[in-house]
Amino acid sequence: MNKLLKLTIAAALVLATGQSVSQGKNVAARQAAKAAAEAKRAETKEARAAAKEKRQETLTDKAEARTEARQEHQAKRIEEGIKKGYLTTDEISKLESQQKSIETLQQSFMSDGIIRKDEAKQLRNQLNEASLCIFAEKHDADGKTKPVLRLGKNVSLKNNVAQKLGDTSLSKSDARAFLKDFNRMLVLKKTLSGTVSDADRTSMQTEYNTLLNKYFDSK
Repeated sequence: MNKLLKLTIAAALVLATGQSVSQGKNVAARQAAKAAAEAKRAETKEARAAAKEKRQETLTDKAEARTEARQEHQAKRIEEGIKKGYLTTDEISKLESQQKSIETLQQSFMSDGIIRKDEAKQLRNQLNEASLCIFAEKHDADGKTKPVLRLGKNVSLKNNVAQKLGDTSLSKSDARAFLKDFNRMLVLKKTLSGTVSDADRTSMQTEYNTLLNKYFDSK
């Protein structure tokens, strides 16, 4: 084998070896990049799971605290009704049964340690229904009638309205309609106690009187 041929073969071997090394490096680089991407996805998935768990813990804590606070407040409202004679024996039994049902519902939701979004909504709806019933039973004509003090000492809830609001079959739309009108009356009453133009006062007073006559009696 002459010298030129040897040099040619040697060069070819060096070139092949270099390409093989280069290809090996490329494969290793791609594998490393793939592994890094998979690790990143796993890290992101884990972070999202942790964030979701944290949100669920926050929701549970808030729902539990809110429910217990409202239960405590409603128990005080019932106790006031008992002491002042606003509630009859049957009404007391009904309202206390509602509170017990809410407590049982909360305990069932907490059996797995968490309160989910739809469960929190169910609790909120039950609490709202119970709250309206307490209001109705304390302001109806059974027992002593409590005046609606936020509207005035001489203002009382119409008995037919109280009976409707105290009915557990009351639709959500009817309950929302009453609460919307009642809150509107509170806003109007506060606004009318301040400085408003004569035209606005006339308009607001007319709206207030219309709502007052719809739901309440004035002595």
